[in-house]
Amino acid sequence: MARKLLLAVLSVLLLASASCAAGGALKPAPGTHSRIAATRLNKAGQLAKQTSGAPVGLRLTWGFVDDPEVVGYYLYRDSQSIPDPGPDGFIDPSLRVNGGATIDQPAAGPDVVYDDIFDAEIGTTYYYRVTVLDSLDQESYPSNEISWTVHGHNVASLTPTEAYYGDQVTITGDTFGTYDSATDKVFFTALSGPPVEGNVVSWNDTEIVAEVPVGSFDGPVSISIDSTLAQSENLTILNPILTLLSPDQQFIGDSITISGHNFGASQDASTLSLDLDDLSASVSSWADEEIQLTLPASAHDGSVSVTVLGVQSNNLNLQIRPFITSGDILNPQSGEVLTLSGNNFDAQPGKVYLDGSSEQLVGNWADGELTFTLDAPTLGLHTLTVEDEAGLLSNELEIDVVAPLSVTVVGIVPSQLYRVADAASILVSAATAADADQVELLIDDVVVASSATAPFSDLPLQLDVLKNGEHNISMRAARRAVSVDSIAVPILVYSLTGDVDGSGVVDAEDAAALRPLIGLPSSDPAFRAWFDTNEDGEINESDLSRIGYGFGNSIPGLP
Repeated sequence: MARKLLLAVLSVLLLASASCAAGGALKPAPGTHSRIAATRLNKAGQLAKQTSGAPVGLRLTWGFVDDPEVVGYYLYRDSQSIPDPGPDGFIDPSLRVNGGATIDQPAAGPDVVYDDIFDAEIGTTYYYRVTVLDSLDQESYPSNEISWTVHGHNVASLTPTEAYYGDQVTITGDTFGTYDSATDKVFFTALSGPPVEGNVVSWNDTEIVAEVPVGSFDGPVSISIDSTLAQSENLTILNPILTLLSPDQQFIGDSITISGHNFGASQDASTLSLDLDDLSASVSSWADEEIQLTLPASAHDGSVSVTVLGVQSNNLNLQIRPFITSGDILNPQSGEVLTLSGNNFDAQPGKVYLDGSSEQLVGNWADGELTFTLDAPTLGLHTLTVEDEAGLLSNELEIDVVAPLSVTVVGIVPSQLYRVADAASILVSAATAADADQVELLIDDVVVASSATAPFSDLPLQLDVLKNGEHNISMRAARRAVSVDSIAVPILVYSLTGDVDGSGVVDAEDAAALRPLIGLPSSDPAFRAWFDTNEDGEINESDLSRIGYGFGNSIPGLP
């Protein structure tokens, strides 16, 4: 009995001593834990993103400690495991979240939920422990440890898995966050090249709805969040799909092969279009993955598409190559202006090449006809091609470049004297190209005869219409737009007896012109045959008599 009383007195004294030391508050001994048992961390999970990128933090849940002495909790986080402290030890305070402050005790349980907001890094594992803080500012022993590895967004399912262009598909998953159009995208597998972006209809943390864009092809749908991708299962496109035009540059009248999918086993009511033009009638064969088409005269540069059961495919670009149908000159000479006819030259000027590389000087240019000046370095066979403004090359047209057109007077002797009686024996002809269009005979630069028939030997030299004197005989040859003259050949013509002054009329002026010449020998350089009217080799009074006999005679046709 005495022993129990003594113990009771000691307990009161200890309590009174502790109370006085703390100014009336109960204080624990240094280095001791709260009498409250540790709680238990239940789970951790990622917080939804507020914008694209990594999560803004993790959500932690632990058991609510139902004790009036509990004022809050300390939550500890590290990127490596947080070990158990010793029996009298504590966790490093620098690991506390919430800026090191206490997490307040909620009004009721059963769980405490806390959002740990920080720059969580994808791929990093974070470790947590929690302690309970009582009214005496004492922490409990740490809780169990839980961890969470931060992951990017996940795609769980795609609905439906078959769709047409313009249909909506739903992608479910997690951690999609709040939509940011600048960085959040939905991509669909493309026919070729980079993926095709689809229009986002709606977006929340666990579900995205997007439209299937034109140009999509069978394959997964990708969710891109801040350039991080997550893919769904494959989506099958039900539209007719064009994958290849072979060739995609072709001539009118030639065929192309259209490859793709979902065309149907036969053409039936399906159509093939080039922009707004229906080319269905030009289809030569139709199968589910291949269509053969012969390009009609109406074909033009544009987009090819197929419509099956009212559903239109994507478009592929077709270019019609220029085609030379004819050249007006197949045997031209260098420097000649040539005309090429054809189709699909385009309205805007392109280029003309000789032998595929030598650019020619273009003149007029229209869709079906052009002109250019030929610049050929050598004679013989060459090719011409046309390149339109878009850089498409035509077929080749072969030409045979011939020597430049020339003409020479044949059949007369330079500086020879010719009389009217000689005309029948003078054969004047032109030495020129056989393909000349016309040859003309010129006397003193005046055309007196012409011929359009090779060998151009039927050109008469009419001496009776020429006055006495020197005349220049020349030829002019024409081949298309090219015209050349020969070297002039000078001859002497004696056509009218007594016409000493060469006026074309025998009159008193001839007698006056002859008198100063009486006695001029035939050896003198100034001597002319028509001065010697009686042709006795001398110029004398007898020659004056012959002027009198022919007085009044004149050249035919002289005005």
